[in-house]
Amino acid sequence: MSVNKLLLEEAIEDSPQTHNFLTVFEEDAGLVRQYTEEFHGYCQQIQKAQADLASATHGLAQLMKKYAAIRFPLEKEDSYMTTTFPLLAEYMDEISTMQQILASQISDTLIYPINRFLSADLEELSQLQNLYKMVSDEHELAVQKHMKLAKRCSEKQRVEAVEEVFQMRKKQHKTALHYFSAMNLMQHKRQFVFLEAIAGHLQAHLSFFKIGSDYIEKQELETVHSNTKGLLLCGQRELDLERTRTSDLVGSIEESCSDAVYQPEPLAPPASPSSHSQHARASNPHLAHKSGYLMLRSRAGLLQTRWDREFFFTQTGNLMRQGRRDVAGCLLIDLAEPGIYAEPCDADDRRHVFQIGGPAGRKPIVLQAENEIDRDEWITAITNIVVSGGGYTKDTCASPISTAQQSQSQASPSVQSQHSQELPNKEKSASSAASKDVAQAGGFDDSWFDRVPIQFDLPHLTEAEEKSAALFDQQLTVVDSKFSVNYSVRFTGSMEVPGDRGDALVARTIRQILTARAVHNIFKSTDYNLIVSDRGIWLVEPQSKLIRCEFLLEDISFWASHAENTRLLGLICRSRAVDDGNLFACFTFECDSAAEQVCASIRQATRIAYQAFVSRKSEADKKKSKEMALLLSNINRLPDMTPTSEEAPSAQSEATQPPVTESESDEQQQPAA
Repeated sequence: MSVNKLLLEEAIEDSPQTHNFLTVFEEDAGLVRQYTEEFHGYCQQIQKAQADLASATHGLAQLMKKYAAIRFPLEKEDSYMTTTFPLLAEYMDEISTMQQILASQISDTLIYPINRFLSADLEELSQLQNLYKMVSDEHELAVQKHMKLAKRCSEKQRVEAVEEVFQMRKKQHKTALHYFSAMNLMQHKRQFVFLEAIAGHLQAHLSFFKIGSDYIEKQELETVHSNTKGLLLCGQRELDLERTRTSDLVGSIEESCSDAVYQPEPLAPPASPSSHSQHARASNPHLAHKSGYLMLRSRAGLLQTRWDREFFFTQTGNLMRQGRRDVAGCLLIDLAEPGIYAEPCDADDRRHVFQIGGPAGRKPIVLQAENEIDRDEWITAITNIVVSGGGYTKDTCASPISTAQQSQSQASPSVQSQHSQELPNKEKSASSAASKDVAQAGGFDDSWFDRVPIQFDLPHLTEAEEKSAALFDQQLTVVDSKFSVNYSVRFTGSMEVPGDRGDALVARTIRQILTARAVHNIFKSTDYNLIVSDRGIWLVEPQSKLIRCEFLLEDISFWASHAENTRLLGLICRSRAVDDGNLFACFTFECDSAAEQVCASIRQATRIAYQAFVSRKSEADKKKSKEMALLLSNINRLPDMTPTSEEAPSAQSEATQPPVTESESDEQQQPAA
């Protein structure tokens, strides 16, 4: 069975990616611990119930044996109870003995593995986690102290700082190795620890059933136990192999790591040829990629500066920065811009400082490396990227997406949303026609998603729209909603789709949007409150309570959650910007809770809205039929023909009678008292 593992070789690097991957393991370990504690509680209830059952059965057997010795005044000496009850008590005593054996086996096979897993493995893992965090903090403090050394510091101070970093880094590495290996072993052991307990539970009952002749024919339990036992043996064998491999790997890594790995800089100047060659690699003209920790200088006040240690890396011609606890990196500077250069500099009396500057008037970015070699490598890598034009070349071949759309997709989300809004109506109508053709064909074309722009954020409201947009709290007092549910979501993007429904269409759109976000390094999403009501769906800003987007229920054609990621939601809505109503767009969200809950709320909201519509239509039909009956009643009161001269006064008097009102019509329809 395949098990995810933390790479022990990356423990020394201590990169944010390793931290993020370790965070997933720690979250999983916390859930495993919570599940194990709940599992252990039910196992204790089973063991206690079985022990109570055995004790109660034994007490009942003893009480049955005392029946004849009590000598009831009205009991006959030769009664059935006095002769048979003691014999039945022996059988009950045997049953209690069997139940006591079962209770003891349950304690050994069901309770003991879970107790061992909780008290040994999970407790050790928790202690290693606390120790790893403490050692990491101590290493960070040691590095900060070393980086703050002044240029004119004494040799004793420098040696003490380097020695402290050496000890802390070595301690952190060894702690990380043992912590990562324990985490990996826990991932293996969790595969069968619960299986071992259930297998022991089945074994105890199987032995209990085999003692009693009435349960010997229960062959299905033996089959289940044999299959479970086979899985248990396989898991135990894999655990033994993994323990051996992990132990060998930890030993080899500890032996291969020399003292130079833990030192931020050499204590003595390079004297050996290998050291000179190591120092000379900084001038490698082909070094175009670099990653590692640097100190970034920033402004802390009017006259103060601060230095923050962050992880930096080059990617597609950009210099990215990422905090140790951040999930993803962010852009620091585009190295493809004209006039970018890197050179050593002096700042705040610190060593190994260099700056990245640009055209005149642009404030340089000041960075600090751990040692001189690292600084020279960064300068060489940045210079090579700048010389090569950013490390990439723009695609000039013809493609379904124009060059303007390509540059627009790499721009900010707000600019792209404005670009999509400025599409001419002719292009929208053409895409609407293409959407209709594809939808009538019963599927969608993959090339459609390559030529349709993606909006990564909702359009920004203009001043007039902000003034006219109502706050959600104010609108909620006006709109009488019978059903309203609030969900926390993050908007990931939207794009025009070639159909109005389908799980495959929603899944394809979500995959296209997430892929585009990864390609363009868009990691931050905007948080919104998704309000599902029988009047519609609103996207509301959490702080300002401003409605950013509204979806009417009659415009929502389809909604679905992603099959693989249950937190992703897709809404296909009709656009009212097109007259023919054939333009549909899919809006994708990432929900804090399960997206299926949002889908269930939308289904319930549409059901309530449909029932209200049917009720209103029924009332309108009743009112219309009532008005029609009243009109027919008034028509029947009119004369059938033109009256003669003698009949004119009477006909005229009859014609001048007022028409029957609605209330009079109701009174006429009532029977006379």
